[in-house]
Amino acid sequence: MKFISQQKLELDIPTTWLAKVEQVIGDFDLAELSAREFARLEKLSTAELDQILDKARKHIISENSSLWSELKDILSQQSNHKCWYCESLELRSDNPVDHFRPKNKVAEAKKHTGYWWLAFDWKNYRFSCTYCNSRRVFTDTDGGKQDHFPLFEPPKRAGLPGEESQEIVVLLDPCNCDDVRKITYNIEGSPIPVSSNSKSRDFERAQKSINLYHLDHSLTCRARKQIRIDIDFMVKEVNEFLKEGKTGKASNVKEKIINLIRTDSEKPFSTSARAYLRRHIGTRWVKELLENN
Repeated sequence: MKFISQQKLELDIPTTWLAKVEQVIGDFDLAELSAREFARLEKLSTAELDQILDKARKHIISENSSLWSELKDILSQQSNHKCWYCESLELRSDNPVDHFRPKNKVAEAKKHTGYWWLAFDWKNYRFSCTYCNSRRVFTDTDGGKQDHFPLFEPPKRAGLPGEESQEIVVLLDPCNCDDVRKITYNIEGSPIPVSSNSKSRDFERAQKSINLYHLDHSLTCRARKQIRIDIDFMVKEVNEFLKEGKTGKASNVKEKIINLIRTDSEKPFSTSARAYLRRHIGTRWVKELLENN
């Protein structure tokens, strides 16, 4: 999982796009005023009003669904076109923008109508590959985030704008610098929780995220395993070159390693590459390389 700074991202959000969002927010407000007046005149119940509001909001979201797609390229550039969840290169999906908090419904709360007020909030967007965002069946794993958004304390789920701060979120967020450190990888390329305490919230968050983001897909694990093999080989190669006094050749191999582990590079799975290189932290030059890159 790759950390994405929303402070840096904000610099690239066009003011013209924000202006469009303001218009949509105005549509939400007008729809609510209209619905409440209609409910008053018709003497509708609160439940009936809620149904009208839900329908109106979903219509507005559907009619303006192209808005988040307009930010696709900007979101993609933050990670060199890599999925923020799994770090695979994402160049082909039609709908690579995930709403971290689902906009229309929540799988874990059947009566919840979704975080509609965040549908056009760029801070709720995550650049995602199809495998991480869509449910897959008849494969080796059946993950896919879709409308899932589990909480540790479900009664505290936000039902109105501003209530999100009371939620204790289960899923790891690539826009949270602490969250991205809660998953590592074993020698087979499979993602595993950093925490070894299976009863801890960190462990549960990591495991749930691995499942729902589909991070344990076999082809992805195989790609990470290949990176581990490559890292191990190159570390051994550098050590041999240094022992033989061939510093130039050693430097060339180090450059290849740096290209694999730099999170701002175009290489996929850079986080796992760093994790695998860290297994050799006892070697002085490896420690220096990690500290400087």
